[in-house]
Amino acid sequence: GAFARLLKMALLEERIPAGGVFIDSDNLSDLDKLFDCVAHRTETLVVISSREVLLRPWCLGEVTTAHMHKVRTFPVYLPDFVPPDDAFVQGIEEKVDLRPLTENGIEAKDYDLALRSFRDIAHLSLPASLDRQVLAWASVKIVQGKTGVCMANEVPQVVYKLDAAKAATMVLVDSDNLEAMSAALIFLKLLVPVLAANLKLMPVLF
Repeated sequence: GAFARLLKMALLEERIPAGGVFIDSDNLSDLDKLFDCVAHRTETLVVISSREVLLRPWCLGEVTTAHMHKVRTFPVYLPDFVPPDDAFVQGIEEKVDLRPLTENGIEAKDYDLALRSFRDIAHLSLPASLDRQVLAWASVKIVQGKTGVCMANEVPQVVYKLDAAKAATMVLVDSDNLEAMSAALIFLKLLVPVLAANLKLMPVLF
């Protein structure tokens, strides 16, 4: 989704070490390579934990693969995420098409243990509303490996000089819609190099 793409951009701006940032949806056509990448080429698996993330076979497979190979896992809880309880774990075979996992050698005991472990992993919790400050806070926390809940007094207060009253273009966006806000922030990031010579033309969010 747009938030994953935006978070990747923000992490790269934090000067992630060699190896970069990989988004699983960029390589969904080959699950064999995807799981192998998690197992052998990933230092930290950042799990953007939305309500249905663990119901998606490839996401569940990645979380399980990380657990099996002791890859550091860093959950980022979105507001609608509910950690998997015993009922969820016990009923996973009825909720998820597990064929992509079993075809890659992942057994029931593997994802059972991974799910039970996942709910106990220290995580980062994001608020319902996303803005530049929250994004900056989250990306720094991820790079530093620090978990916790996003509190107002922890978020850097960045003052932007763009005056909405004088802006030539305004971008109207629902700030409580994570994907919409993410798409808007990506749009602005992509415009920066284009309008670098005249930042007065930069749109502002409203």
